[in-house]
Amino acid sequence: MPRVWREICQGTLVFLTASFGKSCSVISLVSEPLNTELISSIQQFCLNKVFDKLGNPGQRYDEYKPSWRRFSKDANGQERQGERMSSFTLEEIQKAVTVEFGQKNVDTERSVGSQSDLAFDLYNPSERTAFEICLGAIKNEFEKDILKARLDSETVTLVILYREYKSGPQGRIYGRRWFDEPAQKQKIELVGRYKTKVLHHPLVIETT
Repeated sequence: MPRVWREICQGTLVFLTASFGKSCSVISLVSEPLNTELISSIQQFCLNKVFDKLGNPGQRYDEYKPSWRRFSKDANGQERQGERMSSFTLEEIQKAVTVEFGQKNVDTERSVGSQSDLAFDLYNPSERTAFEICLGAIKNEFEKDILKARLDSETVTLVILYREYKSGPQGRIYGRRWFDEPAQKQKIELVGRYKTKVLHHPLVIETT
């Protein structure tokens, strides 16, 4: 549901609930949770603008589109690589999400806790949810992302959006496969017992 209609529906719900009580049937007007809309928006942005799905079935990985590489060139005309490319792409995703949902609904680079130099890529305050966008190797980011969520007293849900990437001389594809390993499943379960629910989704959805 577009943001303007979501806000209209939510405003209508507040007005009618105040007038007629909690049993008001207008509850059906409320859109799906903002977290779901955010995930879908980020995935569509990455699918349409940022990444191509390459490789054979069962071995598909995410590679930057040639058009995105051209778009990412710096002021000197040099193509960004590695961390510079990841930083540029993250900033563009943050801009797109802010334009679509508004700053009052989504924070970018929200600080972790009150005395920390760490920050979340995106944050949905209404659902106390942090979003981390992993454009590199998930194995290098996973534990740091969980630690950030654990350090923040307000966060109850962490959403990690990951890229399918090649790793090692054999070019093994990691992303979903890494999350399926028992060690990662145990860490997610353990963290969930205490405070933080951890969800993970691919940055680029498969299309047929």
